[in-house]
Amino acid sequence: MKPFRPTSFHRADFPPLLHFLKQQSYPHMSLYSPPSSPSPPLFPTPLHFRAWCLSAELRAVFDHTVECLELRSALAAKARQAGRLAKARGEVEREEDPREVDLLDLLGLLDPEGRGALVAAFCGCYGGGGDAAGMELGEALEELEGSAESFPAEAERLQATVTLLAHFLLKHAPEAAKKEAIRTLGKEPHKRHLCPLAVLALLAYDGVDLLEKKGQHRLAAEVLLQVCGYGGGLELVRLLLPRRARGKAWDRLLIDVLTLERAAKKAGGGDAGEEGAKSGVPSSADLLAFALDPKRDGHIPHCFARVLARKAKQSLEKVYGKTPCREAVELGIRFDWRPIVDYSLANSVKEGQGKSHFVGHDDERNFRAQSVEKLAIEEYGLGNLPLREGKDNGDDATPRALPPLEGGGGGWKGFHDEGGHVRSLFRILFNHLMESLAEADEPDDSFLSPYMDTHPMLHCAETFYLHSPLSPKIKTLLATLTSLTTPETLTAFLHPIITASPDRSRARTLTFVACGLGGKGVAAIVRAFFYDFRHFSSGLPDLMLIRGIYADTNEVVDMGAWVGESFARDREREGEVQRHLSMLGDAEGDFLGMAGENQWSGQNRGARHRR
Repeated sequence: MKPFRPTSFHRADFPPLLHFLKQQSYPHMSLYSPPSSPSPPLFPTPLHFRAWCLSAELRAVFDHTVECLELRSALAAKARQAGRLAKARGEVEREEDPREVDLLDLLGLLDPEGRGALVAAFCGCYGGGGDAAGMELGEALEELEGSAESFPAEAERLQATVTLLAHFLLKHAPEAAKKEAIRTLGKEPHKRHLCPLAVLALLAYDGVDLLEKKGQHRLAAEVLLQVCGYGGGLELVRLLLPRRARGKAWDRLLIDVLTLERAAKKAGGGDAGEEGAKSGVPSSADLLAFALDPKRDGHIPHCFARVLARKAKQSLEKVYGKTPCREAVELGIRFDWRPIVDYSLANSVKEGQGKSHFVGHDDERNFRAQSVEKLAIEEYGLGNLPLREGKDNGDDATPRALPPLEGGGGGWKGFHDEGGHVRSLFRILFNHLMESLAEADEPDDSFLSPYMDTHPMLHCAETFYLHSPLSPKIKTLLATLTSLTTPETLTAFLHPIITASPDRSRARTLTFVACGLGGKGVAAIVRAFFYDFRHFSSGLPDLMLIRGIYADTNEVVDMGAWVGESFARDREREGEVQRHLSMLGDAEGDFLGMAGENQWSGQNRGARHRR
């Protein structure tokens, strides 16, 4: 075994130095106050700290195997590329085995004695035990050794070992460890990374991916059953894993079980449910009934409940009955909502891998290739979309009666920013609430350091919205936004807040976006972010369209003269000049705006323009 040699340069950012050099700002420094009395320890006893150290060491070994496998994959891809080039030159293609990457098994987990020592050490931190975990771990590893051809690389065997070790340690965790986790995380869920069982749960969840890729669906299902809390321990699982991870785990669990059932049916081994019961894996029907039981409300996000209900071929109204889930009630989610759909036809100018481009046209009707988002902006800007009265928008949509504008065209302007303007509004309002806490001299004990970018509980779904010190102020803010029904009142409320923030250079644009959404719309979006920021902020639309129309003349408002900022004509002219200049440089072999010479070479077209 060769010693591990790091292949990348690691850098640690020192927040006080970054703040001193004015390279980064920390808006919540005023909310931190050093504790007047000695703060309680993060771990109740040194043995609990020792258990966390062991779980962190397992995490480090797992991450090391991931890096080794990624490097091995990159080396294999490079070897394949060299083989293709040699074949193109007429040389003899050499067959080489995948190059092994230096692996460092610091804990000796590939050896039975090393695994036994770690299990005994972890369980010994809580009073002993661990015999059952070690026994089941040995049986599972023997099963994997029977299919050793599925794990040819040593890094894969080590990663599978770590995954199963975390699974059985979590399954047979001492009662003292479970009680300590419930007591600690029930009060401070943002300290999940300091809980040994939470580290093990997330480690087992991450390792399922390798088991599924290698066809070990039964083992993967067993690990996910423990992670999802099927059959017991649901109260603990809700605290150990983030809400979104629990939803993904249930989705993957159902896929693994359906795969096992299809394999059993194809093999002709009898009823799939009976075969699954013999192996300890429940049927897909039992899993769906457990996951969608209204009595277990909140253990998975509403969107994953919708996915599971679709796979069960049930409607959400039937699943929830007359008592919808708490998330749907709090956020006003409608089960019968259907989006309005517009259709447009365009020719694609790129095939194969990569992002699709289409034939579009600019304002001068000069045809060029562009992405689907840019194409949508042009279609709406030219008035081709949205579909007008008399045209069908789809089976579940209602045609919109939009009278033609004076002068033609649609007048729409677009932002392809993945919801960036909406997130900016939320960040401004969130910082405003935090400043109100500082003015009221109400320091929050959750801030462990003055150099924190946001509230640590913001990523703890539901808890921050319902039980944090900021919860009353959040509900007051949402009620205020909902009551602002006119653009004038919404502007009078938001514009001073935005101009006092670092985003003051976009104050008019953000205020215009807020007025377009309306006070009720802004409140609905902000409420969802407060409820589960990490979940809802990652699913925003790619594109936002906005325009202004005079009510009396039905003419499009000149956004540059009214709003200015990014809508100003000089800004738009600067973007057009940059685009036209880019079209003049190194256009050899281009066809409809696409690079023909690099289309099949695997090179980055952006790198060609940077030369």
